[in-house]
Amino acid sequence: MMLSSVHHWPGWRNGLGCLRVGLRLLTGWPTSTTESVSKYQVAVHTSILQLLSCPMRYNQSEYFEGCAVVAIQFHPEQGTILVCDFKGFVAPEMIKRRPVVVVSPRLRKRDGLCTVVPLSTTPPREVAAYHFKLHVTPVLPEPYNADFHWVKADMVYTVSFDRLSLPFCGKDLGGKRIYDVRVVDKADLLKIQQCLLHGLGLASLTDYL
Repeated sequence: MMLSSVHHWPGWRNGLGCLRVGLRLLTGWPTSTTESVSKYQVAVHTSILQLLSCPMRYNQSEYFEGCAVVAIQFHPEQGTILVCDFKGFVAPEMIKRRPVVVVSPRLRKRDGLCTVVPLSTTPPREVAAYHFKLHVTPVLPEPYNADFHWVKADMVYTVSFDRLSLPFCGKDLGGKRIYDVRVVDKADLLKIQQCLLHGLGLASLTDYL
């Protein structure tokens, strides 16, 4: 499923209009048509306006190549690979942006939340029953383009949709982003679910999957 390419911060146009007025005063922009304008004033004025008009992320937490990163608006299918922004978490929790696998189904009366397990290209110090080496073919778009990722099912998270987005692999001729919608196969999803149970101390239930 494709999402729209860019969302802007609500009200940014109205705010920019007010900032234009203040910016004229700040840069010494002439108030009448008879006054001259220096090249320096033009350069400063233009540069700041370009900065102010740069679109922001939908979840307002990070820029990506000057465009808005669009959060998901729906609960994906189990096994879907997304990118999660773990900004605000504290090590040894997961931190920074990284791919994740959706492990929860869509639950009634639970809106805006999704349960995921993180992926990492760094192998664990000691492989445990809650780890799984997931081979990804073809590879995910950069910077997640590794041949395999380690599923760390002991670090399960329930996060807001605002933290989650689809990986994308460029733009089409019309400038719209091309999203990589990837779902792991049933065999791999079963392995991940088994790892989840091990990570929760419920290994005896793996026989019932």
